[in-house]
Amino acid sequence: MLRIPCLLLTILTIFIFQYPQEPPYYPPPGEDPNLPDTGDAGIGEFFWPDFNPTVVWVAFIIGILIYLFGYLAGGKLSFGKIIVCVTVASIIGFFSRAVMNPFFGFLVNSFGFSARSAYILTSTIWMIYVLGVGIMLYEMLIVTAEEARPD
Repeated sequence: MLRIPCLLLTILTIFIFQYPQEPPYYPPPGEDPNLPDTGDAGIGEFFWPDFNPTVVWVAFIIGILIYLFGYLAGGKLSFGKIIVCVTVASIIGFFSRAVMNPFFGFLVNSFGFSARSAYILTSTIWMIYVLGVGIMLYEMLIVTAEEARPD
């Protein structure tokens, strides 16, 4: 049974790594491509640390396999409730993300964090928060509801 996911992982990895991982950099109009990058120039854009592409793809594929194994191990019995939990946690995370903006400013202004470091820290904290919301919602809708049913 484990051979099929391993075979799929191998084929997907071979297929993915045939192509270049980083697209070429084209500077915006009016920007000198020879100027050094200060690291904080693109704070208005999404950025994240550069990891080795192998680490990125292995982490992504492990996440996909966890979804697959969770589905096969019993997730299909309450799949609709799981989708509701993920959707509600995503909506809550999307609409309440602005709460971290004052914390971002506090890190930059009070502690002297670079904008990039503060963004990475606040985004990581926010991911943990949204994950916790999803887990607690799952506990309320699925686990607690099943325990509350009379036998």
